[in-house]
Amino acid sequence: MMVEENLAESLVFFKKAIKLDDTCADFWNAFGKVNAALDHYEDALVAFKKSVEIEATNADFWIAFADFYYNYNQMDLAIQTMYKADKSVSENAQVFYKLSGYLTENGDMQLAKNLSEKGTHAELFVAP
Repeated sequence: MMVEENLAESLVFFKKAIKLDDTCADFWNAFGKVNAALDHYEDALVAFKKSVEIEATNADFWIAFADFYYNYNQMDLAIQTMYKADKSVSENAQVFYKLSGYLTENGDMQLAKNLSEKGTHAELFVAP
């Protein structure tokens, strides 16, 4: 339903899925994305927080959470979220690049450049 952009109906199924297994970070993350798309701020916020609480080492969950804040014009919270991601997800190029992009948009060019370079370095040492 989510892929077909039937968001309201997918919300019903995600609620059922979470009732069946409230420890599945994937369910919470998808639930957050659907709520954000439907402009249900509070429900999305709770869902994204829960997803990174359950699976703090998943860079994609942190990025989705930060993008949520960014899409609501909360750049400081998006940046703070990516700093938390950097502490939870070790040496992840995606985290460095996303944080670098936010910092660039926020006007902190030098720090953004440093993080971008860290991202490049992290990419070089990723195991195949």
